[in-house]
Amino acid sequence: MILLQAYLLPAALHLLPLGVLLLDSKGRVRAWNAWLAEQTGLEPQRALGRTLAELFPGFDNPRFEWALEQVFASGSPQVLSQTLNRYLIPIAIPGAERDGVPGDGRHGIALMQQQVQLSPLSSDEGLCLVSISDVTGNVMRSAAIPEMARRLQGLKLRDPLTSLYNRRFMWEWLWRELKQARRHGYPLACLMLDIDQFKAINDTLGHDVGDRVLAGFAALL
Repeated sequence: MILLQAYLLPAALHLLPLGVLLLDSKGRVRAWNAWLAEQTGLEPQRALGRTLAELFPGFDNPRFEWALEQVFASGSPQVLSQTLNRYLIPIAIPGAERDGVPGDGRHGIALMQQQVQLSPLSSDEGLCLVSISDVTGNVMRSAAIPEMARRLQGLKLRDPLTSLYNRRFMWEWLWRELKQARRHGYPLACLMLDIDQFKAINDTLGHDVGDRVLAGFAALL
């Protein structure tokens, strides 16, 4: 039975669509599945017997080290959420830099976002099973929702031809400014501009030219 488990466990690890590695109490890799090999470019033979710090220069994750200690000390599973830890192993997202997505940009993510679980594995040697799930898609969708809301709000308040604020924005803004002017006793000036003979431009040169005139006038403003 022990020999059967020793054979089936590594085989099963290589079939899983997530990263799985086994660590001993000193943090040395005892198993490294095919998903990790594909994502990191490190084959199992290169990873076995080494620590994550040795495999990834600059690796420094005190929260993970603490969680690993807890697994061996108390036998209790640990979870490292993406929200607080972002990732355990730095895995680049293909095309992120090419598409102009900075690692710490407003909306871009250059490294795979991961949820990590650590579980004690019953064995004579005492091992910890670490599973790494790719949650980048969920993170990007969550980030896209407020960004989409901001863009939609912007579209509601701007003219699509000139990108100037529209009448709806003007009344909302002007009402606040009028209240502020009354409260603090300062004057408020408004300017109305018109384009002379604009109808003649549309009638003689066409509406496409008229649109360009409006866009150019907006750019001058």
